[in-house]
Formats: sequence, C-alpha cells, structure tokens
Amino acid sequence: KEDKTVKKLLDTTVGIYNDVTYFATGLTPSILGATKTALETWRLPALNFLFAIDLLNDIAFGTNFSTYFDPVSKYEIVMTGRIGRLFGMNLITDGYREPTLQVLDAGEYYITTAPNLLGGYTDRGPVKATPSDQSNQGIQARGWYLNEILSMAIGNAKGVVKGQRLLSSP
Repeated sequence: KEDKTVKKLLDTTVGIYNDVTYFATGLTPSILGATKTALETWRLPALNFLFAIDLLNDIAFGTNFSTYFDPVSKYEIVMTGRIGRLFGMNLITDGYREPTLQVLDAGEYYITTAPNLLGGYTDRGPVKATPSDQSNQGIQARGWYLNEILSMAIGNAKGVVKGQRLLSSP
C-alpha cells in the first residue's frame, strides 16, 4: 500500500513543473539525460532512478548503452544483472519483487531528487501491538496484530520527473 501511495503522489506532481518524457523506442542515454536535466534545471540533484524491469533490458542488453560500460562492468552486468549506479543515480526497480508487490507499469520510470529535498513520511503515533488469538475460530494460532498510522507528502513537485515508453497496442 505504501508503494502504491508513493506512486500516486509521484504521478500527481507530473505536469506541475516537469512534463512527462515520452519515448517510442528503447531507452537511450539521450532520453535519460534529457529527463535528468529537466530535474537538474531546478538546481536539484538527480539521486534515484526508479524504473520498470523492462527498461533494465534496454540498459543491460541494448546497444545504446554499450559504450557507457567498460569490459569489467559489462562482465558484472552479464553475471549478476545488476548495474548499481548510472549517471550518478541509484538504480532501483520493483521488477524483482513478487508480481503482486510491483507498482510500476511497463516502460515507466521516475527520477527523484534527494529525499530531504522531496518530501517525507510522518509517523502519526507509535506502533500499537495487540495480542491476537484465533482459538474462537478453531485455529490454534497466537500472535500479534500491529497497527501504525503513517502519512506521506511530496512537498517539492520540482523534485520528480517521469518518463514513459509509448507501448504499441496489440
């Protein structure tokens, strides 16, 4: 739920200061650079690159990024499938999560600034732990029910840029 809420918050910032970068081909360094520059125009550092897993294939296997990696880095990408950082940004994908936990759509990415310049979470109270027992339902189970109220806000809409591949319809 938290990830879906953060994605909704990121989407609400689109068009306020930064427009969506649409592209029809594979992700290229020039597309990524233009999107990154849109954020940095506001004098904010581009720190995180959140992307759908299909874009990792553009970076790791496409020819557009092949000149950006030395032979040792290329070998590491082939062996692990992980890149780490690109153009000074942390690469973060939800593609390795269970499908029910993935929130990014195919071809979608966000570039965000540093968390202290973007927004934050607030804790609306401590974690409340309540003992739980399901013996009244004929189940021998005991545990704890944990409850905590959080809120989220993006206070700086300039700190988010979105990119989206135009997907062809079937």
